[in-house]
Formats: sequence, C-alpha cells, structure tokens
Amino acid sequence: MVTVNLSCCKLQSQELALTNFGFINNNLYSKLKKSIKSNEVYGEIENLILILKGDNNIGKEEIALNTCQREFTRIQLREKIQITILDKESKENILYFIPLDSIEIEVSLFIKPDRLIELSDEDMEQFFKNEFCNHILTEGQILAFKYNDILLKCIIKNVKVADFDELKNVNKIGLTGNNNNNNNNSSTFGLEGYGKRADSNAIKYKYQYKNNSGGNMYENSLSDKGILFENTICIFRSVNDGKLYIESKKVLKQNIIKNDFNFEKLGIGALDEEFKTIFRRTFASRIYPNYIIKQLGIKHVKGMILYGPPGTGKTLIARQIGKTLNAREPKIVNGPEILNKYVGQSEENIRNLFKDAELEHKQSGDNSLLHIIILDEIDAICRQRGSSGSAGTGVNDSVVNQLLSKIDGVYSLNNILLIGMTNRIDLIDEALLRPGRFELHIEISLPNKEGRVQIFNIHTKNMKDSNKLSPDVNILELAEKTPNYSGAEIEGLVRNTVSYAFERHINFNNLTTPINADDIMITRHDFLKAIKETKPAYGSEDDIIDNLLSNGIINYGSEYENIENTCKLLIKQIIDNNNTKLMSILFYGKYSTGKTTLAAYLAKCAHFNFTKFITPENLIGYTEGGKINYINKIFEDAYKTPISLIILDNIERLIDYSRIGPRFSNSILQAIMVLIKKKPKKENQKILIIATTSEYNFMKDVGLVQNFLINIQVPVLKNKNSIRKVLLDKNGTDYIFPEQEIEKILDSNIIKDIAIKNLLMVIDMASEAAHDKTITSDVFLRAFNDCGFADDEDDMLY
Repeated sequence: MVTVNLSCCKLQSQELALTNFGFINNNLYSKLKKSIKSNEVYGEIENLILILKGDNNIGKEEIALNTCQREFTRIQLREKIQITILDKESKENILYFIPLDSIEIEVSLFIKPDRLIELSDEDMEQFFKNEFCNHILTEGQILAFKYNDILLKCIIKNVKVADFDELKNVNKIGLTGNNNNNNNNSSTFGLEGYGKRADSNAIKYKYQYKNNSGGNMYENSLSDKGILFENTICIFRSVNDGKLYIESKKVLKQNIIKNDFNFEKLGIGALDEEFKTIFRRTFASRIYPNYIIKQLGIKHVKGMILYGPPGTGKTLIARQIGKTLNAREPKIVNGPEILNKYVGQSEENIRNLFKDAELEHKQSGDNSLLHIIILDEIDAICRQRGSSGSAGTGVNDSVVNQLLSKIDGVYSLNNILLIGMTNRIDLIDEALLRPGRFELHIEISLPNKEGRVQIFNIHTKNMKDSNKLSPDVNILELAEKTPNYSGAEIEGLVRNTVSYAFERHINFNNLTTPINADDIMITRHDFLKAIKETKPAYGSEDDIIDNLLSNGIINYGSEYENIENTCKLLIKQIIDNNNTKLMSILFYGKYSTGKTTLAAYLAKCAHFNFTKFITPENLIGYTEGGKINYINKIFEDAYKTPISLIILDNIERLIDYSRIGPRFSNSILQAIMVLIKKKPKKENQKILIIATTSEYNFMKDVGLVQNFLINIQVPVLKNKNSIRKVLLDKNGTDYIFPEQEIEKILDSNIIKDIAIKNLLMVIDMASEAAHDKTITSDVFLRAFNDCGFADDEDDMLY
C-alpha cells in the first residue's frame, strides 16, 4: 500500500468543507491517481477514510480537512499525519468497500436558533445519498451537511453492513475472483459473518490472504464502516436539545427493549402471559414512528396497575421492567413516602416525580426518551376521594387530584409510564383507573404448576451450578406438592429447606465443632420437610379439618350414605363440569347432628387447594363492619385460586341471631346472601360453598335458604339400625360394649330421635363410668339420663 506523510491545514471555503472531501495538492493527487486503478482516490487517516481531491491552493506537503474531520480524528492544525492510499479495485482493500445496509444519523445544528426547527426526512434521505454516495462512512464519523439552507452536523450511528450472503457473488466490488497467472499463484479471499444484518458490535468481517509460497495470513476487523450506495437505508434522528425536530417516516423497530434480556435471568418466573400483555398494550405503540401514531389517532398507554395477592412478584416485575427497556432510569417511590406533614408538600412530591419528564418533553417533544415512575403500595395515596371523612385534612384527595392533572391534564405528557402496585385495587379512586390514566390492569395471580417449576428453577439455580442439589430432587414433583404457593412463599420454602441441610451438619451438643461446609447437600427429604412446615397463605386449613375429624366419621346407615353420595356427586360436578362455576350447599338440621363434621369430611375428600372455614370463633370481638370485611376478604381470596371451598359454619351465629325478637344483623345477612350467589369472573375459576345451620325455619323466613342451590337435611338418629351402628363403631377399641347389652338398650325404646354427637357423648360418659371399660345397659341408660336426654324435649334440641 502507498502511504504519504502530510501536514494538516484548514480549508479555504465553506463550500469545500461541505463536500467532506480531503484536499491535497493537484500534482500529488495526479501521481496518486496514476498509481491506482479505481476512479476515486481514498485515503485512510487514523480510523477515517476520505475521498481525496486535488486543489492548487493546497501546499505540496499539506492536506486540508474540515472541522468535523479534525474533531473526529483529533488531529490538530499543522500536525504531521500518515495517509494510507486505498485502491477500490485492489482485492487487498476489499473489506473497506463493503456496502452499507443501513445507518442511523444523529442530526444537530451548528448554529443554535431561537426557535424550534422542524424538518422531515422524506426528501432528506435522497439528498444525503446524492451528496455522500461512494463515501466510506465510519461509526462516530462527523459530517457537515447543508439541507434547505440549514447547516447540519451529522454523526453516523449504528452502522450495519450488508449481509455477505447477498454480496459474495457481486463481482464489481471484488468479492470473488481467482488470480491465475503463469507463476500459478492464487489468492483466497474469505468473509466471515455472524448473523444477518446484525449491528456492528455483533458482526466481524475478516479478510484473509495467503499465497502458495506460505505467505503471512492476516485479518482486519472492519465492522464499523462501509461504503454508502443507493440502496443504503438512512435513518435520521435529531438530538434532544429542543432546537431541532426531525419527523421520521422510517417504519423500523426501535430498540426500546434490550435484546439480551431474559425473564428467568432477571429472577422472574411464571409470568409469561402477563408480560406478553404488558408489552403488547404498553410498548408496542412506542416501537413505531410518531407519524404512524398520529395517523392512527391514538395515544400511548401512560399507566398500568399491577394487583394481586401478596408475594406474587408485583414489585419485582415493576423494578425489572426498567432493566428490559432502553429508557431513563426508573424512579421508584413507595406510596407512603409521598405523604408529608407540611401543607402542600405531598402535592409537591408528586410534581417532582414528573419534573424531569416535563423538562425533556419541552426540549425534545415526542423524541424524548421514556420516563418510568414506579409507585409501590399506591393504595396508600390514591384512595377513593371523600373516603377519609370530614375529620381528615383532605391530603389524599389533593394527591389524587394532582396525580390526575399530571397524567391526563391539559398539559399531559407523552413520554411517561406509571406503574402502580397494590394488593387492594378496590380501594383506588375510580378516576385513576379510567382510560388515559392507569388504564391497563394486570392481575398477578398465584402461579400454576408450570410457573412454580420456573420459580423453583430460579431459586435453585445456584445450588445446581455449585453441585449442592442432590440428584434425587425433582423440581416437577416439588411444583406438584406446592399448589397455591406464591413466588415469595416458594423462596421462603427454599430457605427453609437449606436450614434443614445446615442442621444436619451442626453438633448442637458442641457448637464449636468445626463444620465441613463443602459437604452440604440439599436433598429431596429436606424439601419435603420444608413443604410440610411452610403453609401457603392461600392454602387449605388442614389443621382445622384434622381437628374436626379427630374422632373419624361414622357411617350410620342409608341416610348418611345418601347424603355422602349426593355431596360427592356435587363435588365431582364442580370439578369436571365446565358449566358449573358456583355450587352452594346448605346443611340444616337439629343441633349436634354432625353438620360441621360432615362439611370437614367433604373438604378432606375434595382435596381443594384452597379451603377456608368462617366460624363464629374467628369473629369474636369484631364489629359488624369488621365481620363483613372479614367474610368478604375470604371470598375475594377464593376468587384468586382455580378452585376453592368456603365453609360457613353455624351461620346463625355469624349473623348474631337471637330467638328473642328475633334479632340478627341484617347487614351481615345481606352480605352473605350476596357473596354466596357471586360467581367467579374468570373462566378457569370455580368455588364451592358449604354452610351449616340449626335454625332452618328462621333462615327460610329471611330468604337465606332460597339463595343456596342445594339444601340437605342432616337428620337425627331415628331407627334402631342407625343407633346400633354408632354404638358398635369403636367397640373393642375405645371400650367394650357387648352386643347383648346393646340389644337391651334398643329394646327398651328409651332412645328416640337422638343427635349423633349427643349419642357419642353418652357413650364416652358410660365408658368412663363402666368397670374395665365394659359398658352395660344399666351404665349406659344411667349416663343417658344424667345427660338430660331421657326427657322428650325436642324444642330444646332443635
């Protein structure tokens, strides 16, 4: 290659500067032109490649460069520089002349005007190509460009060279060809590309040259430059200085979403569908140019609410969304932090959140970057206006008003995205949830089995990578054993599991004993013990069920079997039948007939992942409003799981019923009547409601009975066969009750219409009074009389 050493000098006129050529002495230019085959003389200075032209006004040992060229190469005036001459027709220089597929051009003004100048790229692209066709452009290169009598400073960005597969057969740029001569020498040229039309950081083009005599092979990376030709796509972007705005009509995908992000790497699992909805509704419109949005007459989504049970990852999603976007650093604020003791300061804190977005919007308009504001626990500051009562200061109302004016007021912004998180979306002011405000509502629900697999994989990744996870651990098995666990609960379960592994290596008798930390291994048994200990908030109340069934269930005959079969059929119906989303059953009958125990038995048979008991014991000390909120919350929680069971035990006590009057809480009664008829909103959700009452006639009078789909009477024991089966149930285990003694009792006809719990209590008393736990008819009947069941007082038992 030919090289020359020249001294840098200024150009003589602006017209020459706008050509962006490098000018040398005419005589030197003529000599260089004769030494190459191509029509143009290209010279490489540092990382800049220029087209050289001759000029008689330039000294013999000088090269004239404009200000932009000197700024890019950091060359000073009168500095000696070496210039390498490139021949376009030479195969040695082939990689310098790879055509450009596309470039982005950042445009600014040399002279700042007093007002905003607006340009369109409709004609600018062709004008630019006409000016700079056959120029070799380098990423970061600065060009002087005059358009519509406006002097522009252009910086080349995001250079993408054409794909080699499309170019390797184009002979005119020298990508193919064999050099066969009498010496039988040959040259091999190879281009190696990674990906199609990838950006300059991802593609490496290599040029290799080797001759048969064993010459050196070298490579040169030229991925950041290429030659501009007619088909190159030029995309113009104005800088964000508020002085120039270029309306682009290039429908190309903008890099609003980073290319290298992965949900599981961010620590997010089980939320694929939610993310799809978020990106479709929130970011899809921001990928397209502003003129398309204007033509469609739409606006970007400015806000979304993430709501759902605690621990499902709402805050995590909001924080990680900022990492997936090429946007300004998100502002993360906890709702209560907005509130301040000084008058007007809370509203000022809201205004400060939007200050940076407002400033950039004034400067750059629709070209400004996206500003993300994350409001955690938004229900703390955005409650329904007027809900605080007259005694309040009205701060919450003012905060809501201020937020509304900033999101969707007269001077609303288009470069903001607000993300609010809450567990109680029902508390938020309705005006904030309308379109144009927080219009996108995404429920982050409990993960399904596939989602739990993802979450377990995230929290056990380090264990696997460090070989601390035993091969007997099956993630799919763990996911199946943890229904209704939230992401936070699974994380806690994994921590609990590790504690069991730690425990095995600790000598509690001597805590100073050295521990071999490298031997720690997390096993399947550790996980199973942690699952047994860690109960989900939206799980089944197994301890209550086991307590109610501590004495087992007694099949006392056909009447019981009919009830059990009917209930199991109804349970099967709600599980299998997609048309049945709500099933409500009322067990009624005299006191102590086993209604609650039967409900617990059905709950155990159903194996529902969400089972909750609402009992009078849970509501002791609650006000009327507190009871309603408690009952409503359990129903709302039930709607968050695929299938759930709620048991309303002793419903007359729940509504504060008293026979004197009669008196009861109409508010609680009305709430229960509404809730037991409320169907789940989602298609994949079902709910079974079982209630018990001993005041059937009253419940019928107030209209509650009619709200249940199925009414089942749990009868007292009336016939001898039923009583015999109960008396024989634990014979030989807890007590000895000879059959002849049982027959004496039945033949006496003293026992009539007795509730099963009352009969069991008599048996327990008799077994304690009997000698050697052997119950005789005399002992049993004496206990029966002592309990007060000998008198025929049905009203007392009803």
